[in-house]
Formats: sequence, C-alpha cells, structure tokens
Amino acid sequence: MDGIGAELLLNRDLTFASPEQVQEVVKEVWSRQEPLLATMDRQAPAEMDTGKLLELARRGAAAGDVATFASPDLVAADRGIDQYMLRECGYGQLNVDATDQGFQGVPDTTSAGPVAVSLRNRGQDAHQAVVSRAADGVTETYPEILALPLDQQLQKATVLGMVQADPGGVDTVFLRLTPGRHGVVDLLPQGTTSVDAPGGGPPNYTVGLVAEFRVT
Repeated sequence: MDGIGAELLLNRDLTFASPEQVQEVVKEVWSRQEPLLATMDRQAPAEMDTGKLLELARRGAAAGDVATFASPDLVAADRGIDQYMLRECGYGQLNVDATDQGFQGVPDTTSAGPVAVSLRNRGQDAHQAVVSRAADGVTETYPEILALPLDQQLQKATVLGMVQADPGGVDTVFLRLTPGRHGVVDLLPQGTTSVDAPGGGPPNYTVGLVAEFRVT
C-alpha cells in the first residue's frame, strides 16, 4: 500500500469505531487510490490485471465496503502486479523477513531510488512493515519516536508505504527512497493471527519488530 493509503489507515483508531466510521475510512482510502489505479488501468499491460483493483476501488469508494480490503480479487491482482513489476521494471529489492521477535534482512544502508520492499512472514502471527523516513534533523531513534504521542510521531517521520502478511505469506510495496534515515516498524497488536483480525496485545514493535536503515 502506498504512503497515502497507509497513513490514512495508520492514523485512524478503528478499535472502537462505529460501522459508519469504519465505512467512511474505507471510502476515504479507496477514493485516494482510485485515480492512481485508473491511470494504471489505462497504461498497464493486460497481464497486470489492474481492472479488478480499479473495480474494487470504485466499489469501496462508493459504498465503504470493508470487505474490499480482504477480497480474493484484491489478493490475486496485487500479487500479479507485484510479480510483473519485479520481473519487468528493474526495481532494486529490499527483502525483509518477519518473525514474532524481530525483522531479519533490513540492511544498514541502501541506495536511493525506486525499490521493491518485500515482507516474508516467518512467524506464527500476522506481521507488517511500515516504512517511513525520519525528517531531516531528527535525532531520536525509532523506538524513541514511537514513544511519543501520535501527532508528534507524524512530525518526526513520514510514512512512505506499508506491507503486511499473514503467517507464511509475502507482500510487496514499491517505493522511491531518498537519502536520509528510515525505519521499518510493525504496529500490529501482538496476538494478531490474521491482518483482518487484530489481536489485543501491545504493538509488535515493543518486542523487537522495529529497525532502522540509512539511504545514501
């Protein structure tokens, strides 16, 4: 998921939200994604099957149907687009493994430019990797940033994109990285067995699922 969609979801606490509030968030997320998908559908080869994603986006934007986020069509189309872009578009790759105790494979440094960030879930719980860039001049570590109130966190770092996967799954997001300090964080609650069914524990970053890397 790109930065706009990821930030919208991460900045909404839906734990105690009413069905109407959830519906409005779904509408907002898909409304932001729809223009991008419409452009892709006009320009992308048929092999990418962007039409299914555009159809879901229009349905979600119009009706706020939360089931669009878990649709098999979404999973299949997203996987097909990822595979095509990895094969044909020459992206650099950043492959990250998540266990229930931490991330593996996050480099100390990587080069600026377009990159495919792939998360492979090797844990028993669902995991995510939220990629962000710390603002220039920020000196706090990512654990220190995460200890701040949400509004202050958003002043310290900008969300670029998010991937998340159930146990055994893989997800990919395509980003353009610029020089600076970046973080990878799992905000899902402990005990989350599926990305569609959040658990009730503290966030996964509190047990080690947080890492930093520098883009040069």
